This record gives sequence, structure tokens and C-alpha cells, in this order.
Amino acid sequence: MCTESLNRYRNTGDIEHWQEFKSNTRVAKREFFDNKIHEIASSNKRPWDLMNWVKKKNLPTIESILHEGQSCNTLPELWHVLHSSYNSAENRPINASFLNETPQADQILWPPFLKQEFKDAIAKCSSSSTPGPDHIS
Repeated sequence: MCTESLNRYRNTGDIEHWQEFKSNTRVAKREFFDNKIHEIASSNKRPWDLMNWVKKKNLPTIESILHEGQSCNTLPELWHVLHSSYNSAENRPINASFLNETPQADQILWPPFLKQEFKDAIAKCSSSSTPGPDHIS
């Protein structure tokens, strides 16, 4: 299909035949990649085979994790540091009595609203993104 449309363009030089060739090429590429993705997803189930199709990304420059002035350069060292940091309070008794002293916030009473008001408000929201860390949409 692509070869025929390319030959047609070469013979005529017509812009419509060039656009037809570009369209046929786009369709052929899409079919090829869809078939390849389907093959990878259904037969060998190795999605990392698709990584050759994208540009290689350079890893960001990093600093090693320091613990007590020493850098952690091996997996066992890193495991030890992370484990001791995040699980250091494991199995320690805690005193949660301060929670009883915390004042309770007043209950918020929301004014009633109609279904249509809700639908109108939600219709203005994007369905393809979420608010950022500042919760402003």
C-alpha cells in the first residue's frame, strides 16, 4: 500500500498523492506497532522489550546516602541504614494519652445543595487531571 502510493506520487508529483502516501505510512506504522505491542503483551509478556522504542533517558545525577558520615554504596549497607532508620521505633511502647488532651474541632455544617448545583460545579472540572499539591484546580 505504501509502495504503491509512493510510486504514484513519484510519477505524478501531485500533492494529494504525497498526502495519501503519508497517510498510508502512518496507518502502516500504527498497525505494525499495535501488532508488536499485542504480541509482546500476549505472547512473551515482557513489556521492557518496548523500551527500545523510546529515547534513552539519562539518569539524574545523584548523591550517595550518608549515614553517620559514611556513604552507603552497597545494597546491604543501604538496606541496613534504611531498615534501622524506618523501623527503629518498632515494638517500642508508646504513650497515646496526649490524643485525649487534643481539643476537638467544631463540627462543620454544610448547607444543603441541589443535585443540579453539584452537576454544574463538577462539569467545570477537568476529567483528565487532578489538583496539584496546593489543591487548586
